[in-house]
Amino acid sequence: MCRFYPLLLGIIVGSIWSIFPTLGHSHGSFHSEALLGAMLVLYGLYGLFAKRMPNLAPHEKWLSPIIGYLGGALTVATGVVVIPVVPYLQSLHLKRDDLVQSLGLAFTVSTICLAIFLHQNPVEDTPIDYKLSLIALIPSLLGMWVGTKIRYRIPEQKFRKVFFCGLVIFGLYSVLHQFGVL
Repeated sequence: MCRFYPLLLGIIVGSIWSIFPTLGHSHGSFHSEALLGAMLVLYGLYGLFAKRMPNLAPHEKWLSPIIGYLGGALTVATGVVVIPVVPYLQSLHLKRDDLVQSLGLAFTVSTICLAIFLHQNPVEDTPIDYKLSLIALIPSLLGMWVGTKIRYRIPEQKFRKVFFCGLVIFGLYSVLHQFGVL
């Protein structure tokens, strides 16, 4: 997993020096929820309709730090770790277990960076509730355990379709909610 150090370092750098307006900071018409929703819709639609992810493995050496930086910057702008790290790791065409392990590393580093960022920059002067955060780990860990149990039981194409449909629905909801439609 040493091959992912440039990606992980990029996530750290991006979360410290984000090029995007960050959570809790008002920047005119910038809406982090709408940005997140739009990213999820685009990724979901791409996942549903693209025949195959392009193979970016030959460009991994120079692309990993850039994708990591963008991932870290978008994490502190939206509070979500998914884009662009997940599609990038998928485009490396890793084996299933390697993909899951690399996603776990990226999510862990991104989540730690986000926690540090939020501790130093509370959203709307609301401090982090660490007890509630620890309690929230229970359903997260349970979901990971259940996901591990069913990962090999669901056909990959069916899982992809459900996953990407879910992203599109959640993304549309986020955009519409941000602008008061829902």
